[in-house]
Amino acid sequence: MPDGGSWGVVRRHEMARILTRRDSGERRLYLLFFADDGEVRRAEVAPDYPDPATLPDAALVDVWRLAERPQ
Repeated sequence: MPDGGSWGVVRRHEMARILTRRDSGERRLYLLFFADDGEVRRAEVAPDYPDPATLPDAALVDVWRLAERPQ
């Protein structure tokens, strides 16, 4: 990655709770990036976003640049 580190990436759904009369949930898809030093970044992607293993490195770098560091 551009920071010079080595990163792994996984594609994962996370459940966002929506508080309504009916207990419903909205599933969002994220790419989670994990660095060797323990740093984590995540980026929400479209529901039909392809598996990261099938993407060129340049596409993953673009998503990584936009990824946030969860608090």
